[in-house]
Amino acid sequence: MQGLEDRRFEVRFSCARALVRLRDRDEALRPSPDVVVAAVLREAATDQAVWQSRRLLDEPEEEPLPSGDDLVRARSNRSLEHVFTLLSFMLPREPLRVAFRGLQTKDEGLRGTALEYLETVLPSAVRESLWPFLDDDRAPEAPRRPSAQVLEDLMRSSASIDLHLSALPRARDDKDAQDEGGRHDVVDK
Repeated sequence: MQGLEDRRFEVRFSCARALVRLRDRDEALRPSPDVVVAAVLREAATDQAVWQSRRLLDEPEEEPLPSGDDLVRARSNRSLEHVFTLLSFMLPREPLRVAFRGLQTKDEGLRGTALEYLETVLPSAVRESLWPFLDDDRAPEAPRRPSAQVLEDLMRSSASIDLHLSALPRARDDKDAQDEGGRHDVVDK
C-alpha cells in the first residue's frame, strides 16, 4: 500500500498490479475506497506531458492475457492503465475493463459510451481530476441517460470494441515503422 505513494511511477504501477493479484486471492485485501481515490487524485495531479510520457523500464511479467488485451496494453497510455488498475478496487471490474478498452478505439460512439459510463460511476473529485486526460470531444451538455441504460449499452458494445481494436495497429508497431525512416499513415477501417 505504501508503494502507491512512491515518487517513481514504475514502483506505483507495480505495487498496484501486486495489489490486484492479492485482491484476486482474497477480497479482504482490497484497499479502501478512500485510499484508491487518494491514489487516483495523486496520479491525476500531474502535467499533461508527464502523464503522456510515463513508461515502464521493464514490462511486468504477467500471466497470458485474454484475447485482445495485449493489443490494448500496447496501444494504451501507461498512466491511464495505472489509474484504471486503481479504480478496479472500487468499481465493478468487467464494465471498467470494457470502458478502458472503449477509450482506446477511434470510434466516437464507442468512446462516448465509455466516457458516459465513467461519468455515471466515478466519484466527482476523481471525474474532475481525470477528465482532462480523457480527450472528451463530445458535446458539453448531452442529456444524461439512466446509469443502468449506460451500463447495458457499454456491456453490449464489448464485441464492437474488440473489432475496432483489432483493426488498429499496435502503437509500438506504428512507432517501429516510423523509426525505420518511412512515413507510416494509420488508416481507420
